[in-house]
Amino acid sequence: HGTIPYLMSKKFLFLCALGAIFQIIGTYTLLNCFKKRSFAVGIAFSKLEAPLAAIIGLILFADPLELLGIIGILISVCGVYFLSNFTQNLTLNSVIKQLQHNQTINGIICGFSFALCSVCFRHANLTLEQGSTLQNGINTLFIVVLIQTTILTIWLSKKHVNQLIKSKHNLYHCLGIGLFGISASVCWFSAFGLANAAYVKTVGQIEVPISILLSYLLFKETLNKKEYIGIGLIIAAILLFIRL
Repeated sequence: HGTIPYLMSKKFLFLCALGAIFQIIGTYTLLNCFKKRSFAVGIAFSKLEAPLAAIIGLILFADPLELLGIIGILISVCGVYFLSNFTQNLTLNSVIKQLQHNQTINGIICGFSFALCSVCFRHANLTLEQGSTLQNGINTLFIVVLIQTTILTIWLSKKHVNQLIKSKHNLYHCLGIGLFGISASVCWFSAFGLANAAYVKTVGQIEVPISILLSYLLFKETLNKKEYIGIGLIIAAILLFIRL
């Protein structure tokens, strides 16, 4: 009846575009952490995205936080730090020294970018009122991926056209990865429509202990005491969120 379709609302598109851009920035800085031989600290700081998402959501959108949720976030952050080996040789001098490294700056930017994009995706999702949680999550994801594909295709065609051409040879191998990636993204975006982005990100950290346990079961990699503590803390945090 002459109204703009809900998918094309200005608020929805703005939040999708802002989140898409910051997700690209977060991924870029995370990859920079991987390039460094000593990237554990950078990864540890990047995992601050859960508390940062809580702060950003509270400031920008007045997202409510329960005391139990705040406690769960803090416990999960402690767990991730144990798993990241950031606590190895932890002294005041070592912390100051690590804070001067580029990978630490990359990690902080990464955590902030992922936190902001998560909050944007959640509230873009919430602007869609006509569909189910799953449908709204898929619709939001589709627009975000479309924006990111457009931006990165233009960037690669201008700066790295040879890499863009070579990527065609890996198309078959990328299909399987893309299938699992898009399945995970649908779950992420649907979850953002159900709960605070900080809570979703905290529960999502279950991937860390699962990855470590799979490496132990499949590749016989041993676990040290700190890793057991980290896994226990993350599981304890997730159990807290079950009671929310």
